[in-house]
Amino acid sequence: MRIFFKKKLTQAVVDRVTNNLIISHTLPHSLVESPEFREAVLLGCPSNLTTTFRKRLDTLREKMHSNVEAALQRAKYVATTADGWSKFGRGFLGMTAHWIDSDTMERESAALCLKRLKKRHTHDRLAAAVSQATECFKISPEKITRCTTDSASNFKKAFKVYSYTISEDLAAKAQNQDQDTAMAGKKHSDSDAEGDVGDQEQDPLDVDQALTAAKLKGVVLPPHQRCAAHITSLLATRDAKDALDVNANFRRLYDSTGEKLKSYVRLQGRSDLVAGAFKDNFGVKLKRAGDTRWNSEYDYKEQIVSLHSADEEKLNSTLETANLQKLTKVEVRFLQEYVYVMYPVAFALDVLRKTCMRGT
Repeated sequence: MRIFFKKKLTQAVVDRVTNNLIISHTLPHSLVESPEFREAVLLGCPSNLTTTFRKRLDTLREKMHSNVEAALQRAKYVATTADGWSKFGRGFLGMTAHWIDSDTMERESAALCLKRLKKRHTHDRLAAAVSQATECFKISPEKITRCTTDSASNFKKAFKVYSYTISEDLAAKAQNQDQDTAMAGKKHSDSDAEGDVGDQEQDPLDVDQALTAAKLKGVVLPPHQRCAAHITSLLATRDAKDALDVNANFRRLYDSTGEKLKSYVRLQGRSDLVAGAFKDNFGVKLKRAGDTRWNSEYDYKEQIVSLHSADEEKLNSTLETANLQKLTKVEVRFLQEYVYVMYPVAFALDVLRKTCMRGT
């Protein structure tokens, strides 16, 4: 019977609905100022209620920041990720944090920042931006077990220069020096008994002081972890393609096969007839290769091999209908071997990029 009673629409209800709509779907803030939005949301209101979404958004952001900060303070260990990129002439840095809730033993995650990176992405600017993002949530570098990034040279240099693992190396050296000093003292004692006095002594290195000095400079980074997925991807891109410079015949076959497959995808995107032909004959459209993920290149080559194995005549007739060049027997054999050799790499990348706990 509740559906027959009209629920009173209050400002709190309007605020909650507006927040969920704008934030969940990442809609522009200007939407709340449009007459159409006001008419739709305020329909049935007993009075003219005004939306103050921008102010509420700041309040929600501060509350969310406080909640994440409190959770990170409770966590014993934290792992972070960082990535920098450029788009439309503007640079960005994104960071996330991950930890295990001690009560539920579940993995928790939160975004630390998504900010502009102006000027060149040099190692010192990246180090400063990463350090500021963790300091904003009051995460000490000692609590962060690892910060995972790709294998870009600027990130590697940033952590090589500013990571506090340098101080850990100094600690090991200091410990060795202490041991050497102790051994030297023992030898000196033995020598004293024999009438030979040795009096040289080295002061051990103060590691805490070295770490404090680094912190005073304002930038201290946690230990660095190179992304396993990115390293594996480099095997299939940079390392595997080095073979193209060794064998000219291999390069020609690789290039000719690749150009044919790209022409299939390009024409499919421009022609509804070609797209419809593949869809009607095979029930799927050809996959596209992305610029940032090598898996996409493997996937569309593997798809062609599968379609050829399923029905070679149908594939050739579809290509003829679209006025596209058919693959030669040598090119088909090359694709089959490519898919066979690269399958372990593609499978490993799929596993590494899954959103799940490792080992599950």
